[in-house]
Amino acid sequence: MTENGKVDRKALPAPEGEGFAVRGYEAPEGKIETIIAGIWADVLKVERVGRRDDFFSLGGRSLLALQVIARLRQGLNVELTIRDVFERPTPSLLAAQIISLKLNAFDAGDLAQLLEQMQA
Repeated sequence: MTENGKVDRKALPAPEGEGFAVRGYEAPEGKIETIIAGIWADVLKVERVGRRDDFFSLGGRSLLALQVIARLRQGLNVELTIRDVFERPTPSLLAAQIISLKLNAFDAGDLAQLLEQMQA
């Protein structure tokens, strides 16, 4: 400790072995996560994006998030907000939001009508 009662971080030993929380790469799962990861890799100019990689830790910022939103709108026909990206900054979390939005937009009446047309 320093004279003012604060921790002198420079005097602390460097963490060894298990001292760092290291998480390995996890490949995206499913079509939506794969599309999100591909868009992020392209927009952020990184080699690959795992399903639990954080958009902002990879160098993302609000203007890049808007690019991602536009590309997801085009590629997946989904309306996202910048808040969605800030609150769900990993491909797995954002994919869950997209699935939720698509399910909420699903109209059971449309499916029933389609089934009737297929049976006719």
